[in-house]
Amino acid sequence: LAIPFTNGDVTDVSPSIACTSTKKSLTKQGDPTSSSTSFNFYSSSTDFDGTGDYYTSGSETAFTFGTGDFTVEFWVDSDDLAGNQYGYLQISDTSGGFKAGYANGFAIYEGANAGTVNTAGVSASIPSTGRLIKAGVWNHIALVREGTSVRLYANGFLAGSGTSSKNMTASYLVLGGYYSSSYVYNGRLQDFRIYKGAAKYNGSFEVPVTSPYILPDTPSGVSGSSKLTKITDGAVSFDGSSDYLSLAHNSDFDMYDSIYTWDLFFYTTDLSSGTDDEGYGTLFSQCTAGSSVTYGLGFDSSGNLSFKYWNGSSSVSTTATTKIVTGKWYHVAVVKDTASATSGNTKIFVDGKLEATTAVSGTFFNATNPLEIGADRRSGGGSYDYFQGQISNLRAVKGSALYTSNFTPPSAPLTNVTNTKLLCCQSHSSATAAAVTPGSITANGDAVATNFNPFITDINTFRGQETGYAIWNPLSVRDNVTFSDGNLTLTNSGSGASGWRNVACTQPVTSGKWYVEMHTIGSQNGGLMPGVCKLPDDSGTFNPGTFSNNFPGMTANSYSLNCFSGSKRTNGSDSGYGSAMAAGDMIMMCLDMDNGAIWWGKNGIWFASGNPATNSNAAFTGLTGEFVFACGISASEKIVTNFGQKPFTYSPPDGFQPLNTANTRPVN
Repeated sequence: LAIPFTNGDVTDVSPSIACTSTKKSLTKQGDPTSSSTSFNFYSSSTDFDGTGDYYTSGSETAFTFGTGDFTVEFWVDSDDLAGNQYGYLQISDTSGGFKAGYANGFAIYEGANAGTVNTAGVSASIPSTGRLIKAGVWNHIALVREGTSVRLYANGFLAGSGTSSKNMTASYLVLGGYYSSSYVYNGRLQDFRIYKGAAKYNGSFEVPVTSPYILPDTPSGVSGSSKLTKITDGAVSFDGSSDYLSLAHNSDFDMYDSIYTWDLFFYTTDLSSGTDDEGYGTLFSQCTAGSSVTYGLGFDSSGNLSFKYWNGSSSVSTTATTKIVTGKWYHVAVVKDTASATSGNTKIFVDGKLEATTAVSGTFFNATNPLEIGADRRSGGGSYDYFQGQISNLRAVKGSALYTSNFTPPSAPLTNVTNTKLLCCQSHSSATAAAVTPGSITANGDAVATNFNPFITDINTFRGQETGYAIWNPLSVRDNVTFSDGNLTLTNSGSGASGWRNVACTQPVTSGKWYVEMHTIGSQNGGLMPGVCKLPDDSGTFNPGTFSNNFPGMTANSYSLNCFSGSKRTNGSDSGYGSAMAAGDMIMMCLDMDNGAIWWGKNGIWFASGNPATNSNAAFTGLTGEFVFACGISASEKIVTNFGQKPFTYSPPDGFQPLNTANTRPVN
């Protein structure tokens, strides 16, 4: 069976792949639709909304594996990985595919622990400590039986294993669910395949290059940028811990008896940090710390956007249906359509789609509260809620309903339209700058401007001419470390404290400004020390014949980030700096050899209010001479690095470039 799942089409193309295969038919249940906004290899995928969408087959001998080998593989982009145990597929001996038992077949489904995958009927699952599946991005899953060995792979990594000699006589398939119609999938599927009699994978493997950070027209390891386009748009970054913007009370924000529109773009890296137990908003709120609240927009406990206001005795909410995921820009708009405190409707739009309409109930409460962006601090006892991520182009319009029905989301910065009272979070250099404001804006905590924004569509922002890029140098380490993905991925197979290894890249630098990203993958996540080492002072740390148990930061002329604690290290001593890393975090590193400084950050936010673009609040200064990017990696750890071969996840600070020969060689 081979179903591309393009344009909502479930045509089996296996006969065109294997001449001995015959075409199988699937029957649509519910209303799975085509998605042209999220796809993998092709121009679209098939979207399942989690409410009755799935496909079923008739009885097919192709799904009866007996005691033989088989492989099932597919791609998923899930809207929700909150442990709801949604099903990907089931093969059973019951017409329709759904069955509460697995005596003659099996199922693959999302685990009860968020980010895990489970199987039923065969013994192989991703353990709760693995968490290799993420919502909002495409993940590859493969289940393989070879002899009696069963292996479950996630994104090319062996995630779980077991044994099974079961005689699988079941022949009915359901795609997009398992167990019963109460456990149907919520997200997108693509490129589903079943191989009977073949164990396709017998070890970890490189999945096809399909991440949204890689260009479809450029082979992995070849794309690159010689000079990056200057970014002029911006946003404000919030780290989820006491960061927010504030404005004193102004009548422009008293919306209780007015038609109004609030809209903004946001990108969150941790939904839990922005979920308010009492239901008001961390994107913005009109409230007094530890006291009263008028209205606010944020996330409810299920991860849905919710706008709430207080009517004097209770809160009234308008909640969107889209399940927000991390790592994605969204546009949201809240509109009230009537100039009255007691009548009219409140509407909420997500990415241009009208998702909920709620009638005004009671009297819209009016209070002289200040406005806060990125926080809701009115809860008593200091139990405040803060947003983690970026907010861009926040606009408040009093007197106009800009959106009344579905619309195309803005693709450029928002503008000062009639009746605009506030337009901020647009600058790439100042968190408090505003095109329109009734008063001064105060940045609290570590709220800081960033050039990461929702309008970066010019690929030259991320890459330019193709050229030779830095990679990890396999000659810099003697053993334990496996190099893959064109020497961009490091995996340490050693054990114990003596298993640490230090790896250097291939291109040392003496001048220039350089940006690198490292994606944490491994099981420990703290067993990483990314940084730089000076040459020739630290050349011994890269001598394969003598080096053992070392990493950047152990000598006076090397510097690193301790991912376990978030501290910075040099000369063998740590000092406070940032926060610890977790699986899936993106480490950012900037090395400015023109000014002798280095910075680290995480998920789009620079630690300690650092700003490489303005050469402020660096982790270390005074670096002179020749330095090379290096990484200490502990036993059982894994990291994927991008020196610029692929478009970066986050926009490099102004003036910083990818590390390649086009940028490092002298200009005549």
